[in-house]
Amino acid sequence: MKYFYLDISALLVMLILFIVIYFKRMFRGDINRYFLLLLCVSILTTSADIWAIMLDNGDITGGLMSRYLSHSLYLFMHSATTPVFILYCSAITDSWVTGKNKFVKKAIFWLPLSVIYVMLLLNATLHNMFYIDEAGKYVRGPVFIAFYIIAVIYIVYGLLKVFSCWHIFDLGRWLALFSGIGFMVIAMVVQFFYPGLRVEMFAGALALLFMLMMVQKPEEMIDIETGLLTLTAFKNLMFRSEKRNKLKKIIVFSATNYQKTHAKYTYEQEIVLGRGIAQIMNSYTELFKERADVYHLGSGRFAIVVKADEPSVNVVKVAKQLNEILDKPFTLENSEAHFEPNTCVIQFPKDIPDADTLVHFIEDLSSNGKTDGIVFARDIFKQERYDILTEIDDILEDAIKNKKFKVYYQPIYSVDEKCFRTAEALIRLYDDKYGFIPPSLFIPAAERSGAILRIGEIVLEQVCEFISSEEYKKLGLHYIEVNLSVVQCMDDGMVGNIMEMFDKYHIRTTDINLEITETAVSDSQEIMDRNINNLFNEGVCFSLDDFGTGYSNMHRIASLPLSIIKIDKSIVDDAGKASMQIVIENTVKMIKALGMKIVVEGVETERQLNQFISLRCDYIQGYYFSKPLPKEDFVTFLLDKAS
Repeated sequence: MKYFYLDISALLVMLILFIVIYFKRMFRGDINRYFLLLLCVSILTTSADIWAIMLDNGDITGGLMSRYLSHSLYLFMHSATTPVFILYCSAITDSWVTGKNKFVKKAIFWLPLSVIYVMLLLNATLHNMFYIDEAGKYVRGPVFIAFYIIAVIYIVYGLLKVFSCWHIFDLGRWLALFSGIGFMVIAMVVQFFYPGLRVEMFAGALALLFMLMMVQKPEEMIDIETGLLTLTAFKNLMFRSEKRNKLKKIIVFSATNYQKTHAKYTYEQEIVLGRGIAQIMNSYTELFKERADVYHLGSGRFAIVVKADEPSVNVVKVAKQLNEILDKPFTLENSEAHFEPNTCVIQFPKDIPDADTLVHFIEDLSSNGKTDGIVFARDIFKQERYDILTEIDDILEDAIKNKKFKVYYQPIYSVDEKCFRTAEALIRLYDDKYGFIPPSLFIPAAERSGAILRIGEIVLEQVCEFISSEEYKKLGLHYIEVNLSVVQCMDDGMVGNIMEMFDKYHIRTTDINLEITETAVSDSQEIMDRNINNLFNEGVCFSLDDFGTGYSNMHRIASLPLSIIKIDKSIVDDAGKASMQIVIENTVKMIKALGMKIVVEGVETERQLNQFISLRCDYIQGYYFSKPLPKEDFVTFLLDKAS
């Protein structure tokens, strides 16, 4: 008598796992696909075993042919379990055979399973694997031991693969895989000596459950909203590719206008847009014949990863086609949405050496501005820049601790008074290893980590200390402009911290003009509005910086207590174009009509200077007069000009 109650329990567990996979949409990526294949093979094996046992026990009726068929099907599916498990391990470790002799290696891998299948086919006449005796009893044949020997061969191969790649896994994943193999080995030994105790499938179900929780981790690997693979899954794959030096071709799409669309659309609208983009990209992966996967990397970034041994599709051609499609407006609830992609083709790790640097490179793509076509990582990647980014958090902490931040000042020329009456305070960082690190690198990193709040205090304190000094009083300046980041604007303690700093150095609120960016204006409003209005009521004036680079909601701008608008350098650079002259003239008239003064940034030539003076702009700032200067040089510069 054989007992199939453990098989029934195993089948229930496996079906529950299948339901979880279905509702979690875990169908994409080699790891998910091979796990699903392993689960399906296990379900079929367990079902065949239950069918065979019920026929053997007489629980259901069936002829001799049905019994042979059920046992053959069980052995057929069971034999496939261990090699499919190895395929799953290969997907996790990104170690499936490639290279010049890959077809030979694959043939050798499948050879043991092929031997079993040939023996099962011959068993119909030779009865050397198993047979049904005259008494109707199931009997193992003389070569049945080959079934276990070949299973052991695959298990040993799987153990070697897991052990050889132990450094790729965290402890939980490594133990889950090792436990899965251990469960199968113990169950095989028990069932070999006690055939009536059907424990193999139950052990397999437990192994699958462990792997789903500890290896698959659906909450980390699948983006619920789009159904795409996540940034975590992308990082894991790149880490494995780096360790094994396995080439991946990657197409990255980064929305250069993400900040303004993020502020413009609701959460539900962003989901609809993300799903639309995901659908387009998924349709294109069919060209790669299941050799490519799509990842949602967050913050308006998507990636298609193609296996490098897939020669049938031109990656550059697909990148160009997708770039053209994604650059067209989307219909979004009776309105239009525009993705504005910056599209980049990367060969990893050929173009970029390690996974951390790759992630930083992709995060940086959207800040590089939109390109007309596609770009290639091999052309734009600069190793030193991304070496800095991998260490930037430590660099910032060291700079804060050891007071390495210095404030530079760029003088601002007053058109009416024909002299310098204000200046902008600009933060600079000098690192012992990398030298001067540009703000475009460390400011975004500081905003992500929260270090920007402490850096903002450092800047404000240095400026307040300078304003309270005797040397400042000789310069005849009206005020100093100090930048506020988005993170500072959203800080509940901002007003108190700024007012305390004014009191500490006994300076007036009118001695400092606070600058906020156009991006900050278009961001979440409640806390920022409260902070700005509270400071305005204390007598602090505000400027809008980088006007013309973000989403220009004039109604929103007009609602804030702004006294100055700073026209961005990008507009100044295009001022010579006939079409832009009309835009600039009307922009200046509009700002003047709102009762605000105008600072023109980035003026570098006399032609630009005269053009904006003729438009009756109030202040001029740029390299035409001076670059940002250390405090001592700034003081000398102004005193020389005054004399």
